[in-house]
Amino acid sequence: DYDGKVYVTDAYTLHLNESCYEERLQKSTLYTIVEGQKLIDKEAKRTFLMVFLKSLKVFVYQYFFKKGLLDGKLGLVFALHSAMSELKIGLISNLRNSSVIREKLKDAILLYYQNK
Repeated sequence: DYDGKVYVTDAYTLHLNESCYEERLQKSTLYTIVEGQKLIDKEAKRTFLMVFLKSLKVFVYQYFFKKGLLDGKLGLVFALHSAMSELKIGLISNLRNSSVIREKLKDAILLYYQNK
């Protein structure tokens, strides 16, 4: 029974809500699409360099500052997974913005050759 009170503790909590890594990847893919769309909706302008550096920052943070390196291969996998998720989120918006430019370029090329 829940008594309605909030308790604060210094204890660690394990949050294992996936039965396997494949399930984590499926959830991550959905999350990546949603977060990428949020960036598109906000019309966030990120260069490829900014996208790359942000994902590198996520890796360094997870692997070194959150001490993922102490977890061995699992820590490396988690840090890489986090960094790749961030990279994919950034690339969704970056490449979507590039596709708009590509469409304009394609239209200009077609117009050029139609007028020849």
